[in-house]
Amino acid sequence: MRTEIINKLMAMLPEGERKNMLRQKLEMLSAKSNNRGGEGLQDSFEFKTTGHIKIEAIDESGNVVGTLADQPNLVVDGAEEVLLRAFSGDPNRVLYKNRKVKNDTGETNKIYIPESKLNGEALFDGDQLLHAPNLLWGEVNDEDFEVSYGFYPVTVYVKEEVSTELGKKAFSVSNKPSADRVPMSSEIYSSYTNMFIGIGEGKNYPVALSDPRLKLSENVTVQENRAESSTTGANIEFKAKISNFKLEVESSSTGAKVDVYINSMLKDTIDTYNGDLLEPETLVFEYDDLNIEGETEVRIVHSGSDHDILDPIMAITGIHFDELTKDMNGLMKEFKNFEKEFVTPTTFNTTPMGPYTIQLPHFPVAEGVDSVQVMYEGTPFSEGEELTDTTYKVDRFRGVLEFNRALTGVSVSYKITGEVYDSELVSTMSSGSVAVENELEEIEYKESNDYTLEFSLNEDPGDTVLVDQNGEELTLAATPNDFADGTYFVDPSDRKVIQIAKNDKHGNPITHVEIRYMTKERPGIPTGYTRAIIEKPKTVNEYPWFELDKGAVRFVAEFPEMKPGHNVTIREMGLFDGPRVDDKIAGFRNYPVKAFSLVRVGETRKETNTGIRITWTITLLNEEGQPFKA
Repeated sequence: MRTEIINKLMAMLPEGERKNMLRQKLEMLSAKSNNRGGEGLQDSFEFKTTGHIKIEAIDESGNVVGTLADQPNLVVDGAEEVLLRAFSGDPNRVLYKNRKVKNDTGETNKIYIPESKLNGEALFDGDQLLHAPNLLWGEVNDEDFEVSYGFYPVTVYVKEEVSTELGKKAFSVSNKPSADRVPMSSEIYSSYTNMFIGIGEGKNYPVALSDPRLKLSENVTVQENRAESSTTGANIEFKAKISNFKLEVESSSTGAKVDVYINSMLKDTIDTYNGDLLEPETLVFEYDDLNIEGETEVRIVHSGSDHDILDPIMAITGIHFDELTKDMNGLMKEFKNFEKEFVTPTTFNTTPMGPYTIQLPHFPVAEGVDSVQVMYEGTPFSEGEELTDTTYKVDRFRGVLEFNRALTGVSVSYKITGEVYDSELVSTMSSGSVAVENELEEIEYKESNDYTLEFSLNEDPGDTVLVDQNGEELTLAATPNDFADGTYFVDPSDRKVIQIAKNDKHGNPITHVEIRYMTKERPGIPTGYTRAIIEKPKTVNEYPWFELDKGAVRFVAEFPEMKPGHNVTIREMGLFDGPRVDDKIAGFRNYPVKAFSLVRVGETRKETNTGIRITWTITLLNEEGQPFKA
């Protein structure tokens, strides 16, 4: 290893006795080398790095119930960067494991600790705790607490209780102070630089047609993001470690045939000629299940035409693939706090009796032909006005799909608007009134039914849809004077309150309403997702898990059930040196967070009710391909 790398590693280590010993050893070795006429440490080695990902399904107690993925993986960033951050310490980033008592009283039952762990000392001296908080925290049951992590601690209060167990002292923990309790800080979870694992579901990303990884033959021209050629044999090729790619080609009345070769094998022949088209349209083709561990060679070739046209044109309008590059500093689609796209297919059964319907868990559904995708026994269904064996209808307002027969195991993915849906009986609403002015400028009141929403309406409620029991839409009254039958008015003093007319526009009583509305407070379905903190080892006080005898660093993190709160397909993973701002880690000062290693994993499904444990091992290999041992 070169001297500058060693010095860089040394600079990253926290100050202390261990660092001083290492510094003295380095100086001694340097002096010996100089005495021999050398110029410092001349010994060096070249290393490369490999990765391995294991994803296990776990139950609520953390017990492994199955393996979802177990595979080698590419490490995108250099091993030096990973090791520098793994081994270095940052006193400003001490991570605390914060606990608050769960139960309604805010106080635990008795907790026992062996007197041998206290070295014969009392628990307290007046209002002072005589032991490190970690010692007491080691005896508690985490199930009795709400556990979170932060860069500053949360204070709780402990009291010594009467022990009924021989050789043990007893104490209890409370969220609130009292005269007979002393303050106790949180457990110091790690004093080293803390790292987080993030998971993502991005499948691929667009590659510019001017990207140097794409090799274009000389008779292919590129203008903006469109590559074309009228020469038979013209081609675009690339070689990359990818698991899939997507090709977008232009179909027109002058289109050519396009051959797609994967690893020298003809995979597809696409005829982009369509004499009925007045304007070109885009065709999309996807190719999956490629070997990400080895390079895949792709060639896209102009192969002439079977039609009687002059100079047929091959036009490529988009290439997407999932090769990760070293300059990427984030996941392509890391899970968000609020989700609108449920791209992982979920399996549903229709109702057994007609009408044969499926109720989607989240709605209203977005508009557009691609907003719902339905597959049944390998056959894609399409949305249609009439129900057939391969069509369905969508009630986007209420998230209901209807079919012409009972079906089991229907695969559905869909997108929603992000609006909140709610429905309410008028009989459950409170009575209210809207103040309006008459011609004499006296104030008078019109009776209303006051409907209290869960969230506040946005300042502009123009996209709110409110319908009565007959499906007729109510009109927004812009001012109190516009309030009349068949209208509603938003209370300006409380945007959670909608005042609804007693009668519809026909003068009939309104008995039930349904509403869809946008709110900044909930811009989609809450996922509960956070980056997972690298776990502290269970057996030794090192962080992360340094396996120096194997030349490896091992990172372990868990995503419990309901995080995220919907079914997902994990396709990639990142190792970060901090949380996201949205994770709201206590004390996080919004410093720039870097993803210093990314990996692509084979598609791994995480169901809502499945917890997972991720074990990510990074190993240094020497010139002979053997693990480097420090």
